[in-house]
Amino acid sequence: MSNTYEHKEGTGSLFKNDKEPDSKQPDYKGKAKVDGKMKDLSAWLNTSKDGKTKYLSLSIQEPYSAPSDGVKVTKVAQADDDLPF
Repeated sequence: MSNTYEHKEGTGSLFKNDKEPDSKQPDYKGKAKVDGKMKDLSAWLNTSKDGKTKYLSLSIQEPYSAPSDGVKVTKVAQADDDLPF
């Protein structure tokens, strides 16, 4: 038996994010399965302009993938042997 949870299509989970106070990081983070692919979820607790209604603002994004090695390859111009110095 596997301990890995697999989301059903069209479902997801959000978990409280342990973040610094007054941070722009989301209050909740999680994952969801949409069109057969896993997506990253982010949610922020907000209050309406009149201060009467609390609501969640959501973001659904492709999963983050870090650059493979962080090294950029640049092409170096060949030296010109006819330079006067």
